[in-house]
Formats: sequence, structure tokens, C-alpha cells
Amino acid sequence: MRDAERTEYFAGQLKTAIKESNLSIKEIAAKSGLSEIIIMQWRQGKILPKIKSLVKLSKALDKNVSWFIDK
Repeated sequence: MRDAERTEYFAGQLKTAIKESNLSIKEIAAKSGLSEIIIMQWRQGKILPKIKSLVKLSKALDKNVSWFIDK
């Protein structure tokens, strides 16, 4: 998978996880210790998270890391 495809796939998975969680970006940021801005950039498909951040995000959204990256 190319970088652009990975970024797009991750952004789609993140949008789904956010919707399923019924949490706001602000709540996810507080729960994960990540900034709202970075979460919004991921959701918009601008950048991919580093592994450490992905682990925090996964825990906050009650998802396995592989759910975000494996097709």
C-alpha cells in the first residue's frame, strides 16, 4: 500500500472509530493525552501518527492498533 493509500485508510478508520465511540475530539484528546489538533489532522488524512501516539489513540477509542492499519 502506498503512503497516500495508508493515510486515507487510516483516516477512514479513525472517522469510524470516533463515530462508534460517541466521543468528541476534545474528549478523545483528554482521554488519550494527545492534542485535538493532531487528532483532527489524522482524521483529515493530512498525516499519519507515530506508533506511540497510535497506541494512545487506540486505547482511548478501545480499538486494537491493527484495526487502524490493517486492511
